[in-house]
Amino acid sequence: MTTTTGSMQKMSQSTLSVWIVSGITILALLLGWGLKSSVESRSNAVERAGVKAQAPDSWVVQNGLASESMVFTVRDPFSANLNYTVSLVPSTADIQPSDLAFTFNLQRAKDAPLFRLLDQGAVKVMGKDAYRVHYAYVDPKDQGTRPVVVEGVEYIFVNQPKALVVALEEESSQFENALPPFMRFLGTVKNTAGGN
Repeated sequence: MTTTTGSMQKMSQSTLSVWIVSGITILALLLGWGLKSSVESRSNAVERAGVKAQAPDSWVVQNGLASESMVFTVRDPFSANLNYTVSLVPSTADIQPSDLAFTFNLQRAKDAPLFRLLDQGAVKVMGKDAYRVHYAYVDPKDQGTRPVVVEGVEYIFVNQPKALVVALEEESSQFENALPPFMRFLGTVKNTAGGN
């Protein structure tokens, strides 16, 4: 009888230990997830040339030159290829977004080896008309043994006198994961000069 009672006590202590460890593990995971969400949701206001946006807080902001169409780029300091670029390009009443996309694609094809247009077309973004261009190319700056394929998407909003272009580029293997945060960023971009 004593052996059975001792075995039951050891078993109940073992079960209690398992429950305590499981509870602590679940609590630690929940706290870690909460901290991660808190850090990821922080943002940094960026404003330049009449364009405002909320960039991820820890990202590096690089302003374009006055002579360039690029307003600013925000880069993830922990990823070599992840960046968001906001540009303003000259626009007229008769210009079509597909014309701008053609010009951008032609320039990319000249600058980047193995550039490929994956798809493009008119879309609605937050109730506004836009033109979406999805592309990929081999990173010309990468000197490694394995070529790095960069995938990108840009949204063109045609306004006068300047069209707003917001783009994402990321290594192809990480592109799908980078798209939802980019869409949140895109939702914060406002062109006060052009009315977007």
